[in-house]
Amino acid sequence: MKFLEMFLISLQIGTWGTATAAKKVSVDLTELKSIQQKLQGYQDLSLKFEQSVFKQLRKRTTKNSGQAIFKKPHYFRWVFNEPEQEEWLFDGWNLIHYFPKKGYAHRYKAEATKGRSLRELVDMVLNFDKLLQKYKVTEAYKEGTRVFLSLTPNEKGDIEKVDLNLDLEKRYLTDITMHFPGGNHSTFRFSSPQFSALKQESFTLPAAVKITDAL
Repeated sequence: MKFLEMFLISLQIGTWGTATAAKKVSVDLTELKSIQQKLQGYQDLSLKFEQSVFKQLRKRTTKNSGQAIFKKPHYFRWVFNEPEQEEWLFDGWNLIHYFPKKGYAHRYKAEATKGRSLRELVDMVLNFDKLLQKYKVTEAYKEGTRVFLSLTPNEKGDIEKVDLNLDLEKRYLTDITMHFPGGNHSTFRFSSPQFSALKQESFTLPAAVKITDAL
C-alpha cells in the first residue's frame, strides 16, 4: 500500500502510534462544551507544524513545515520554511505576506480573499467556541485523552469538511485536516506547544522592510 493511502487511512481512524490501544467512546454535547472550556484557557500559543497538501487532479502531495504563533483575540504569524521562507502575519488590521530573504512584503486588507484559509485555520486553533458556531459536529468520539471531531460548515464555502484531533491533556489541537471541493485537502500536524506570553512586537515586521499595498 502506498504511503499516502496509509496516511489517509490513519487520519480517518485516528491512529497515530498507540491510539488504537484506547477504547473509542462517543462524545455528547455536554462533554463537548466541557472540552470547549478547556481549550479556551490560554491567551498565547506557539507551535511547530508540518503541512501536507494533496491535489486530486495531479494525485500529488506537497509538504511544508515551520512555526506558528498566536495571540488572542486574532493575532497570528505563520513561518513557512519551504520552498523559500515566507511568512503570513495578521496584526488585527492588516494581513501581511512577508519574504524575509528578499526584504519586502505585501499588505492586504483584513477581509481580503488572500490568506483566507490561514485565517480559518487560526479560528480553529484559537477560537474553538467560534468554530462550533460556524460548523456542525457530524462525528465526535474520544480515545483516552484524545478527541476526534468531524465538522461540516453551516454555510457553503471553500471548505467542505474539517477533521480535528485534540489532545485534552496538553489542551491543544494536534491535527487539522481541511477538505476542499474536488477531493483536495490540507493537513496540519502541530507539536511542541508553548503557552508563554508573546510580545506585541512578535506580530510586526522590522522597520527596514519595504511594504507595498496589494491591489
